[in-house]
Amino acid sequence: MNIKFNKKNGFTLLEVLISISILAIIGVIGFTYLANYRRSSQLNLEAGRIVGYFRQTQNNAIAGKNLSDWGIHFSNPSGDGGDFFVIFEGSSFGSSTTTERIYLNKGVGFSIPADDSSIDVIFQRNSGRTSSSTISIISKVNTNLSKQIKINSLGQIISSE
Repeated sequence: MNIKFNKKNGFTLLEVLISISILAIIGVIGFTYLANYRRSSQLNLEAGRIVGYFRQTQNNAIAGKNLSDWGIHFSNPSGDGGDFFVIFEGSSFGSSTTTERIYLNKGVGFSIPADDSSIDVIFQRNSGRTSSSTISIISKVNTNLSKQIKINSLGQIISSE
């Protein structure tokens, strides 16, 4: 008696479903990582941009540009979005000459200053010194992501997480 076994090539439905499930899980993990990386990069870029404006404004004060102090006014109006900062010439924001207004990217907002408040950082002419201040920005989508920019009384700018 000669018995032959027919062996079929291919995958079972269970093997296909397991493979698709594994790929879906890897895809979700990868997409989440990529989205968080993008938000973190956006936050780092915004912090770097603020530090750049701090340095530019401080350099204007040290150089004695227009024989004046220079400052930055950070404003966090109430409501969603519209956080901005203003570069100004003078010893106070209210009686100053505004040179530039810069809005934060839509996915980023201030946590310091708090909602409906503002902070002024004024650099003294010739020395570039200022009072100690802290500015904090936060991702609006993932509030666990934040970045602080600190300025000490000597005018040293320190960016940290």
